[in-house]
Amino acid sequence: MTTVLSFRASGLAGRPDPVTYYLHPETNVFFGQNGTGKTSLLKLIASALKDDINLIRRVPFEQASVSFLDEAGIEVTRTIAAWEVQSTAQVQSLQVPAFQVQSLGAPFGWVQPTMPQRGWRSDPAQDQWHPVPCTYLSTSRIISDQFITASTEAPYSEARLDQIFAFQVLQSWTRYSNEVLSEIRQRQQAGLVAIILSLFSPDESNKTPTAVDVDRAYTNTAHFFAREGINLPLDRKQFQKLYGRQPTLGSVVATSEEVEQQIASAERPRRNLETLIRKFISTNKTVKFQENGISVELSSGGEIPIDLLSSGEKQLLRILVEVLGCGATPMLIDEPELSMHIDWQHELLTSMHTVNPEAQVIAATHSPEIMAEIPNERVFML
Repeated sequence: MTTVLSFRASGLAGRPDPVTYYLHPETNVFFGQNGTGKTSLLKLIASALKDDINLIRRVPFEQASVSFLDEAGIEVTRTIAAWEVQSTAQVQSLQVPAFQVQSLGAPFGWVQPTMPQRGWRSDPAQDQWHPVPCTYLSTSRIISDQFITASTEAPYSEARLDQIFAFQVLQSWTRYSNEVLSEIRQRQQAGLVAIILSLFSPDESNKTPTAVDVDRAYTNTAHFFAREGINLPLDRKQFQKLYGRQPTLGSVVATSEEVEQQIASAERPRRNLETLIRKFISTNKTVKFQENGISVELSSGGEIPIDLLSSGEKQLLRILVEVLGCGATPMLIDEPELSMHIDWQHELLTSMHTVNPEAQVIAATHSPEIMAEIPNERVFML
C-alpha cells in the first residue's frame, strides 16, 4: 500500500517561511484561499510519486521533499530544488545535429545529448527513477491534458469535450471491471481445482462446511457451477437429502462457500459504487454499470449516453470511478467540489472512502462543505 507520509517545501507559492505537513493514511484536506499554494502542493506530491518533473515546471517553489511508503513498505524520501527543474528543462530542450556525430556511427537525424538529467533525488538511492502509482485529478479532469496536447482540434466544441469525457470514464471503468473479472476467474478456477483434488484426497473429502444452512449451501453451489456453464445435477430436494451425509458433497459445499465469499469481497466496491451513484443521481435517471460499459436509463423510458449527464453528475462519476480503480495508492484531487451541489460536497470525501477504503485521498479545496465530515487533525489550513 503506497502512502504519502509527509511534505516539506520552502518558497511554496511565494511563502517566506517553509511548510511541513504530516499526512494521515486515509483522508487529508488542504484548505485555503486562492493563491496559497494548494494546487502547487498537489503537483509537487504527484511529481515526486510519479518521478516526473514535467508536472512542476510552472510550479512556484524553492525546494521540496516528499516522504512516502512505496509498494514494498519501504520509506522513501524524494527531494528537489527549483533550479534542478529548470536545468533539466534546458538539457531536454537541447538537440544536436546528426552531422556532428556521424563519425560516431549515429544514424542520420536529430539526436538527444547523452548528458545526465536532473530530477527528484531519492533516499534510498535504489528507488531513483522508480515511478510510484498514484492518481492526480486536476481542475481540468473532465478531459485530461493528454487529449489537449495530442489533438489538432482547436478550440474544442462542447460535443467533442463530452465525447472525450465519456471515453475516459469508460476506459477507467473497463480497466477496473476487467481486473475484477480476472480476479473472479482466478478464484473460480482455484475452487474448481480444489474440488477435483478433494475427490482423490480422503482428508479433503471429509471436509464439512460450518454454519451453512442447506438452502444457502445449495444456492452457493449452484452459482459456483453455473459460472462454469454447468447445471447442478441435483435439484433442491435431492441436494437436501445428501447434504451432511455425503462427504464429497460436504467438500464441494465448503469450497463453494469460500469462493462465493471471495467473489462477494471482490465485487463489494462495485456494489458500493452503484449504491452511492443511485443515492446521488436519483432524479429521473438510473446509472447502471455493466462489465463492458455504463448506461443511463431514464424514468420516462429509453437511455442516454453518459456524456449527456449534467456537469456535476459528470464530475461525480469521474471522481468515484477513478477512486474505485486506483487501488491501494494515493488519489490526489484538486477542487473536488467543482459543479457540485452543497449536499453532494458534504458527502463526497466520505463516499470516496466508502468506494475504496484502501486509497489515501489528498484533496485541495476552497469549500468548507467538502471537509465538513473530516476530523480536524486531517484538515490543513494554508
